[in-house]
Amino acid sequence: KTLATNFLLKDAPYAVAMVDTKLNFISYSDQWLFDFTSNSNDIIDKNLFDVIQEIPKQFKSDLISGLNGKKIINDGHKSKLHNGSVQWFKWKIAPVKKNGLDLDGLIIFLENITSFKKEMELLHKAESVARIGGWEVDLQNNSIYWTKTTKAIHEVDEDYVPDLAEGINFYKEGIHRDKITELVNTAIEKGKPWDTELIIVTAKGNEVWVNAKGEVEMFDGRPVRIIGTFQDIDQRKKLELAHEEISQRLKIATQNAQIGIWEYNLENNELVWDNEMYKIFGVSKNQFSGIFEAWESTLHPDDKQRALEATNNAIIGVKDFDEEFR
Repeated sequence: KTLATNFLLKDAPYAVAMVDTKLNFISYSDQWLFDFTSNSNDIIDKNLFDVIQEIPKQFKSDLISGLNGKKIINDGHKSKLHNGSVQWFKWKIAPVKKNGLDLDGLIIFLENITSFKKEMELLHKAESVARIGGWEVDLQNNSIYWTKTTKAIHEVDEDYVPDLAEGINFYKEGIHRDKITELVNTAIEKGKPWDTELIIVTAKGNEVWVNAKGEVEMFDGRPVRIIGTFQDIDQRKKLELAHEEISQRLKIATQNAQIGIWEYNLENNELVWDNEMYKIFGVSKNQFSGIFEAWESTLHPDDKQRALEATNNAIIGVKDFDEEFR
């Protein structure tokens, strides 16, 4: 029995050890030796506290509870070591009883999850800065999970638990809610992902533009889960819409006032005109070669020299181009 136990523990893919009631090692996995000892020496009969020099106080307390017959599971404990570094551990401690009665020792599962926790902290910070949250819909039990940032965008409390109907009803009534409903239904029916920009109305009544992305996870040809991201794009979207509105107004104004807009690239001698410029000069796009000389050829002989001098002065920085010519 002891040989079988030793064999099973030795090749376990995680750090696991068995200790007696005095916390001396009886057996352990190779992974335990790799993770929690400074060398590869045999640690049989050595005390746990002698092998692992710095142990979180909570872990020590849980070991005592284990020796008192309690099963302990800790999914994540933050501990500051003597050298000032911060480490995260998780563990499981299970009493081993002889004949189901007398305590024979403990089986301990111990894992250093510092790297994982740091990655999660960085991810959460990135989500917070970029205002990008995550979400998940479990289609089996019709439940929804929102990350902290997703809840913040919706302006709900951190303990808020949404359901599918409530999640969709945050979208502004009308085309926005209709659009997300259509996208979700299509995703469930056909497995088609989506990436769209819509308005939600937060719990505090504020309208916010968001970028919602989602995709379906299938199992045996059936949708079982929908996962996605949710980003606050309100500031960028409003600037974009304002720019489009100004551009449209400018377009209308220049058309009515017969004002043309042009741009001249000095490096490649490329002259770009808008549609109004072609109307003013009375030429079609296929008649215009798009180079400076093409514009020069349209100038009235009596005004050409003055217009060219004004152009050259603008190029060398003497004065802005502001001329009247035929």
